[in-house]
Amino acid sequence: MSSYESELEEESVLLQCAEDNYDDSSSLIEDLQTSQQISPSHSFDFDDTSSFLSSSLPSFNQPVIQAVFSSPEIEPPIQEIWDPIIFSNTVPVYVNPLLIESQQSNVQLLCNGTKQKPKKKKKEHIYLEREAEEFKTQFYDAITSHKRAPKNLVKKLHDKVCGPLKIKPMPRVCQRSIDRYFRDYAKYSAQIIPAIKVEFINLLASDQDFQKEIQKLNQSRNRS
Repeated sequence: MSSYESELEEESVLLQCAEDNYDDSSSLIEDLQTSQQISPSHSFDFDDTSSFLSSSLPSFNQPVIQAVFSSPEIEPPIQEIWDPIIFSNTVPVYVNPLLIESQQSNVQLLCNGTKQKPKKKKKEHIYLEREAEEFKTQFYDAITSHKRAPKNLVKKLHDKVCGPLKIKPMPRVCQRSIDRYFRDYAKYSAQIIPAIKVEFINLLASDQDFQKEIQKLNQSRNRS
């Protein structure tokens, strides 16, 4: 007989022995359950049974018993995992941090009782020297009996005479503050005032809109 055939024969003998021992262990478990009167609802303790079988059976059966109770077919108990999100009493809420910051700023404004108002640009005070004050007075006397006149009227007359006099037109900064115009152009007063008087008469004769504007200015002067 070859060595391969002898090994097969030995393996078959060991397999048969293991099956016989498994049958014997199964019958012992049933006898143990009957003797202890285990109810279906009672949990079966495998550790007690293993100790009982290991003390009752011969030593050559212990590996077989351990193999039976450590079989991979018997699934180990599943460990419960506590999920704080699922089992928590509070539901997690995810909020945009930028939104929180905006809400906090709004709450702060309400608590303070103040509202943010657009800041007004501080009006610049223009100081007029004597020459500038005289130029301003002479300009208004040439067109009206008022001490003041609309800015658009001053600009219109200046732009009419600045070309022939080779003087720069009124810049925008002077339109916002008419006193700046009288301060910056006071050095041309000797040229501007005579030209303004002539142009004023020409506009009254030819420009109806200009006539209405002067009439409106004089009426407001009479009411005051």
